[in-house]
Amino acid sequence: MSTHLLMSAGRGPEECSWAVAQLLRRLEADARTREVVVDRVETVDTERRFTLNRRLALHLLRERLQRSDATAGQATVTARWRLHDDLIRGDPTRTERP
Repeated sequence: MSTHLLMSAGRGPEECSWAVAQLLRRLEADARTREVVVDRVETVDTERRFTLNRRLALHLLRERLQRSDATAGQATVTARWRLHDDLIRGDPTRTERP
């Protein structure tokens, strides 16, 4: 007796393809422990694409955080200069002398 099993993520997001790949690994491992012969007919490598996209997303996130840190640093410097000007120089619109 033979059983055919078709597993597909269809046109779902890449996370679905990753989940199907993980499920396939678990089913194959379970089949080996029960001494069941498993033959893959066709496999489409979507896990590699998911890994590459994840790596790209993390890289872009790190760049965005670095830019945000730089912007926050510049805002801090600007705020310090403004505070300094207010404390040391006083009000620049003042027209009379004390």
